[in-house]
Amino acid sequence: MKGNFYFKSSGELYSKITDGTHDSPKRTLDGKFLITSKHIKGREIDFSSAYLISEEDFKKINERSSVDQWDVIVSMIGEYCGFCYVERNTTIDYAVKNVGLETQDLNLKQNGFITI
Repeated sequence: MKGNFYFKSSGELYSKITDGTHDSPKRTLDGKFLITSKHIKGREIDFSSAYLISEEDFKKINERSSVDQWDVIVSMIGEYCGFCYVERNTTIDYAVKNVGLETQDLNLKQNGFITI
């Protein structure tokens, strides 16, 4: 411990570390948003340039890499590399592609070890 901070590895802080889909679902006129690295801006998600995917593709992607409240989404590609967003909402209406996805260990969060 240094000061009031503990240093922990990612494996100690997160119960799951994965990434979004690598598939390229087709655009649709209605459905759910597909979020990529370029949509993580200023610690927020910019939905204005994201496109919609079918409900079927949304469900398929989320079988492997669904986003939950308090997950950390990290951009990993090109000029957007290193930006992150912490999902604060309880209802998540989008899927992710080519981003890092880290699910916090809720025991640490509930006990005050992780502050967002």
